[in-house]
Amino acid sequence: MPKIVTRFAIAGALAVLTMAAWAPAIAQIPFPIPGLPPGFGAPMTEGSCLTIEMLKSGLAITNAQKSAWDAYVGALKTNYKSLQGMRETMMPMRDKTSVEQFDAHVTAMENRLRALKDLKPTLTAFYAGLSDDQKQKADGMLLGLSCMM
Repeated sequence: MPKIVTRFAIAGALAVLTMAAWAPAIAQIPFPIPGLPPGFGAPMTEGSCLTIEMLKSGLAITNAQKSAWDAYVGALKTNYKSLQGMRETMMPMRDKTSVEQFDAHVTAMENRLRALKDLKPTLTAFYAGLSDDQKQKADGMLLGLSCMM
């Protein structure tokens, strides 16, 4: 029995020493991590959807596309508020019964579906105004917006 305790103590000490060596390096990582969408490293706020600016620059939105872009960004921000509302609805449910939690989850999902359906017309109008090259880029970027989903 004492050998196993000694082995666990040694394993624990090695784990601590290994992690201690990485702590200064991990502390140097900026948050949010540049290039990653919000939600991967730091919480996102309504006015700071990093991926919106990344998308705008990545697609090279022209002046002719500005009105459709602005409408789309406005719809994304409204959609984000809906997503935040879902989270705020679900958080107090942690102490409720399973049935109450399930009902809250169904209601939240119905509200999210409604918000996504409300987003679709502006997404469709924005996408229709893009060039073929922009559409190809957008196909790889649009659904990755964390403030959309």
